[in-house]
Amino acid sequence: MVVDDTDAVMQLIREEAIYHDQLEFVRIDKDTFIDKAFGKDALFGVYVAELDGELIGYVSYTINFSIWAGHKYMNIDDVFVTEACRGMGAGRKLMHSVKDGALAAGLTMIRWEVEVDNQRAIRFYEGLGAGYRQKGIFNWSV
Repeated sequence: MVVDDTDAVMQLIREEAIYHDQLEFVRIDKDTFIDKAFGKDALFGVYVAELDGELIGYVSYTINFSIWAGHKYMNIDDVFVTEACRGMGAGRKLMHSVKDGALAAGLTMIRWEVEVDNQRAIRFYEGLGAGYRQKGIFNWSV
C-alpha cells in the first residue's frame, strides 16, 4: 500500500464493516490512518489487491511479540475482498503476499482470528495450509 491508496483502503474497511454489520466500530479518520500506517512510529501495514486499477481487497496487520514463543509475529487484523471479486483468486494472492512479507521480515508465524461460524473463511484459510484452533476472544472496553 502507498499513501495514495488511503481513501480506497478506508472505503474497503467501511465495506467490510457494513458486510459484518459493524460500521459503528469504524472510527479511524484519514489523518490518523496515514500517521499510523506511514508515520515515524507506524503501528500497522496493509497489503492491497488491485484489478484494472481499482483496489478490490486488503489485508491489514500489526507486528506483535509472543512471550511464550519469544519472538515477533505478524498478526492479521482484517482480510477482505469485495463481494463482486470473491472467488477470483485475489484473497489467495493477498495471503501469499502477506506470507512472503512475513518471511522477508524474518517472522516465522502469522496469526489471525476468524468468526467460528464463518465456514467459508475457515475452509479458505485451511486451503492455504493454515491450522485452525478455536479460542474465545474477550474485548474489554476501558
